[in-house]
Amino acid sequence: MAASLVCGIETNADAIGWLISLGDMLTVPTQVIGQVRDVISYGRSIKTLAAPFTMV
Repeated sequence: MAASLVCGIETNADAIGWLISLGDMLTVPTQVIGQVRDVISYGRSIKTLAAPFTMV
């Protein structure tokens, strides 16, 4: 897994950053992924998205 991450990052070395998540996290809504991307993109603290953990 590390080799593929390194390859992807090296291929896109000029990117501002990378958002890496686990492939088996299918229950994470795409809206949440977009929110994380936006927070990172605009330089805000990731704590902006923090919420209490609740078991579903």
